[in-house]
Amino acid sequence: MSGSLWFPGMKEYIFSHKPKRQPDCMYFSLGDKENKTRNPVLRNVRQNTEETQAFYQDKGIDTVFQLNPGNHYDHAAERTAAGITWLLSR
Repeated sequence: MSGSLWFPGMKEYIFSHKPKRQPDCMYFSLGDKENKTRNPVLRNVRQNTEETQAFYQDKGIDTVFQLNPGNHYDHAAERTAAGITWLLSR
């Protein structure tokens, strides 16, 4: 469920590689505190997630970006269930 969009070079990799099959839909979810860190590598996760969601949306893929209260570990089961529910509703 975690896209590792904080990982250095991940966004650039996504933007430069075509998936083997275009997905029908994509769900992006992030805690609103995840980018509020002193760690410079993790600080860009929200921007990377928003840009990646917009990138796929521009390609005609049904996408959503859900910003949730808390950090990466807050309400993980509920956030995962919300993502699965959204995907199954498509």
